[in-house]
Amino acid sequence: MQLQGYVDYLDIKRVSGWVIDLDNPKEVVRVRIMLDDRLLGIVPADRERSDLLAAGIPRGNCMFVFRFAQPLAASDLPFIQAVPENSEQPLSGSLHDFQRYCAAKFFPYHETFEYSWWDTRCFQTETDMLSLEGDMHLPGGASHPVFSLNGGEPVEVKLGLPTHGRARDFWYVENSPMLGYQATVAVDKSEPFNDVWLRYQDSSGQERIRPIVRFPSDRSRERLIPPPEMLTRVIGPTPRPYGSFIVGGATDVLLIEFLLEKYTRRKASEFGSVLDWGCGCGRTTWALAEMLPDANLIGIDIDEPNLNYARSIVPGANFELSGLYPPLRLRNSTGDLIFSQSVFTHLSETAQDLWLAELDRILAPGGVAIISLQLEVTSLARSFDVEAIQTYQAFGIEDYIRDRALGGVISDEDYYRSTFHTTDYVKKRWQKVFHIAGIEPGFVGGHQDAVICLKKDGPR
Repeated sequence: MQLQGYVDYLDIKRVSGWVIDLDNPKEVVRVRIMLDDRLLGIVPADRERSDLLAAGIPRGNCMFVFRFAQPLAASDLPFIQAVPENSEQPLSGSLHDFQRYCAAKFFPYHETFEYSWWDTRCFQTETDMLSLEGDMHLPGGASHPVFSLNGGEPVEVKLGLPTHGRARDFWYVENSPMLGYQATVAVDKSEPFNDVWLRYQDSSGQERIRPIVRFPSDRSRERLIPPPEMLTRVIGPTPRPYGSFIVGGATDVLLIEFLLEKYTRRKASEFGSVLDWGCGCGRTTWALAEMLPDANLIGIDIDEPNLNYARSIVPGANFELSGLYPPLRLRNSTGDLIFSQSVFTHLSETAQDLWLAELDRILAPGGVAIISLQLEVTSLARSFDVEAIQTYQAFGIEDYIRDRALGGVISDEDYYRSTFHTTDYVKKRWQKVFHIAGIEPGFVGGHQDAVICLKKDGPR
């Protein structure tokens, strides 16, 4: 038996390829589809592939297609093998090759992707020595990664550890199961907050910095955490509310400060009026109030119970209950800075366009809006289904999936969506309203992308 063949295609729905026995070319070869050591099924290689005949293969009808009974998890795909019967040797054909093809075709940050995520479980208890763990991906050629806390001495970062976070779904990133990191930092109890920064050298030898996490040095703010049902409507169920709400809110402000410095060369304290649009129960609002005590802070949301909770923990801010559609009861040019986390990720395209125009009305000349979206970092991680990816890429937005998180809270049950955008769509469509200064993939919460928008009549 002299077998020749290849696995051409593999995603969460199916595997296909071709195989022929050159010693007995008229005989149809049957192929076992294996998931690790488990047999999923057996399929004959007898479908027509005219290109194989043209390439010199003795018989063109030697293709096989096997559809899985139900979609696989993307993490299972590396363990799929197509093995001809009467052989123990799997057909060649690399998922790695297909990953590389998809990454180059569909993932716009292919060569420059920079990503970090920290695990909320690291902040379960107060400690003097914090073991910080999470996921990290650095651009090609990066070297000498270290952490520093509050600008102190560098701390070694262990990379290449098994991931237990979001990166396990990054099928489009090479070696995604091993993107875990770990570092131990000494908590500075003399400061109310501790900032952890990543420093490394890029391929040209230039130093790059990236904020990782901001956390309080003690747990005195634990009293701000809302009841579970309120927090769930904002970020979904969480077993570790301190990390999600307190550390998450503080880190949001660290990211805002970094993005403003990077894209506008301005400090957050220079913005007199700050809007937390989609403030929910105050996850970021409380931290904005502490970090920017001189700012006129406004929280806006459609969820009245959560908005009332935010009022109770941030009494110095002003809060506005929003309708599902504009306008807001705010004057033109009210806000110098708008922060919006996970709002446009829940809007239909129609609602999106209306709210973009409203935010433009509210944003003052020279103002900045930092808005989180679900772009390719999140969208591609949902599945390894090329047909679905191609549809998503063709339309640029998916807004048809209903999200029931606000069921019984808002009047229109179909309003709240689970929405995904492409980078190209945002650059083209949103550019009609704002100047898009930059996009930072996976920057907000480790799974949403930050879009930095400037008022069109403001400075570039």
